[in-house]
This record gives sequence, C-alpha cells and structure tokens, in this order.
Amino acid sequence: MGRDRTDPGERGGVTVADIIRLPRSWYPADSVDEWGRDAHLIQLLTPAATLRWDVSVGGIQHLPKRAGALLVTNSRRFSLSTVYSAWALSSAIGRPVRFGGRPDIAPLGPLMQRLGGLFANPDEISGALFQVMPPAPLSIQLLPTR
Repeated sequence: MGRDRTDPGERGGVTVADIIRLPRSWYPADSVDEWGRDAHLIQLLTPAATLRWDVSVGGIQHLPKRAGALLVTNSRRFSLSTVYSAWALSSAIGRPVRFGGRPDIAPLGPLMQRLGGLFANPDEISGALFQVMPPAPLSIQLLPTR
C-alpha cells in the first residue's frame, strides 16, 4: 500500500533506466542549472552542430562582463539558428546563454529547455537576465558547412 511504482521483476515494472544505465561519468548529476539548461548535454551536441553550421561571433566586447544582455535573432519557425547562436555565443564568452521562445508542448518544450530555451514570457526572460540592459551591437553569422 502506498506504492506508485512496480518492481523490475513485476509485470510492467521495467523502465528504460533499468535497461540502459549510462555511466555516471558520462552524465554528471549537477549539469542542469536553475532554469533547466543542461550544460553537459549542450557540450555533447555542439560537435554535431558544427558539422552543419560554421559560426563566427563578433562584437562580444560590447556585452556586459557580469550582467545579463538580451540578444534578439531573426529566424524561421522550427529553425535551430537561435539555439546554435546561443551555444556559439556561450562558447565565445564562457558563460551560459539562453534563448527565448521555446514551446510549451511535450516533448519539444522540455528538450528546448535543456538546450537553454526560455518561454516567450517577459517575466521569465527578465528573471533570467536579472536586469534589463540596453542592446549592444553584436553580429553572429551562421553559414552552411561546405
């Protein structure tokens, strides 16, 4: 009584975690921050993204050293350019970068949260920024890899 899960030996009690056990060293437990961004997952996926995009980041000297900044990108719906722009900028400045506009539907919403996405909600974005900063000139170019 009071149990909400079955044991692995019982019918229907086997989960994916029972079958696939990743070594602890592959996936550290503390890689997810308070906003849901998973630094380790991003580190694992970035090399695959570099096969698709060649990214150059310029103007990082205009970004505040400690405070947050709001970066706005123009992209088509379902385009991953905002995701990879955030990853490239994060790699260039050595700090976590998040992007706004993630959907609130499963499974895409939780995945985008792990990749650094925030809801397109002013309260959530301002909370992640801690303060609103004026925009700074910054350019990120995504070019297809040849």
